[in-house]
Amino acid sequence: MPSLKHSVLFDKIRERLFQNLPFALFRAPESQTIHAIYQEDQELTVLQDYRQSGFLFAPFDMQDNIVLLRADQIEAYPWEKSEFRNADNEQLVSDGRTTHIELLKKGIKAIEDGDLKKVVLSRKITTSYRKAPLNIFETILSRYDQAMVYFFHHPKVGTWLGATPERFLEIGKGRLSTTSLAGTLPVEGGVAPMWTSKELKEQQIVTDFIKKELGSYVDNLECSETKTVRSGKLWHLKTEISAMGIPLQDWDAIIKALHPTPAVCGLPKYEALAFIQENESYSRKYYTGFLGGLNLDQKEQLQLYVNLRCMQMEKEAVHIFVGGGVTKDSDPEQEWLETQYKSRTMLDVL
Repeated sequence: MPSLKHSVLFDKIRERLFQNLPFALFRAPESQTIHAIYQEDQELTVLQDYRQSGFLFAPFDMQDNIVLLRADQIEAYPWEKSEFRNADNEQLVSDGRTTHIELLKKGIKAIEDGDLKKVVLSRKITTSYRKAPLNIFETILSRYDQAMVYFFHHPKVGTWLGATPERFLEIGKGRLSTTSLAGTLPVEGGVAPMWTSKELKEQQIVTDFIKKELGSYVDNLECSETKTVRSGKLWHLKTEISAMGIPLQDWDAIIKALHPTPAVCGLPKYEALAFIQENESYSRKYYTGFLGGLNLDQKEQLQLYVNLRCMQMEKEAVHIFVGGGVTKDSDPEQEWLETQYKSRTMLDVL
């Protein structure tokens, strides 16, 4: 149950769920504040202009519209981690192993044939749940301090929760910041891993792509050293990229140039996208899309994250989405295990 300090917010969310009204709750990484965005009707609004205000929820396939949950009302609540901690769910879901490994082999062959340089292949895990969505949300908040944690509901879109470690794009006062995040290994004993050439190359592919695409709009790019970072029970490779002098009129073109990045799609981008849409056995919908606030605190401000480590909740089941980057050096069995590691982020909170 939510603690007293969160009961006011959670009571409001229960009422909105009962009335089927749209809302978005989110907490930025390392933040002590939950932001609540409320829309006071059930209208499905799509983004028309980056001067609008609200919470963006974008699909993987940009041919579909970006949903704008209007900021009819904005609230902020202090967050303190709950004292309880549920026992880990050690039961992984192994259904679909054969199908996914066959997909991975197909992706590796396409790379060997020269059709692709990299492709990100994913799968959907469907399972049951017993906890109420708000209790699941509170568990995610308590477990993943370093992630952007969110709870999104719209009657015409669905109910989604997640804890994403990856910033997509942040713009404020003319400064652009983004992150190249790739490579995944499980945490074992708390010691940082020794990365193989496969993970290092995968990370470099993402970094080079971002630098190339942003180079068409800015000439003052700065890149940090690549670091090993921890998110929950996973290690990743991370590079920070930034630039100054980003005018509002370039936002749409920059976002379309960057999304989907090689970290969630592949390279060449459109060939990888076509391979995914032809060969994955389901529609990703909003998984590996992006989400976040638009002009919430001030004008010309954007804070977007890639929709990773997420779930879609329905009345009788929950859908969890996991994937990984495939290159010519990939081993199908290891790639399958990577999706298993990633699935625990959401499976452990149900």
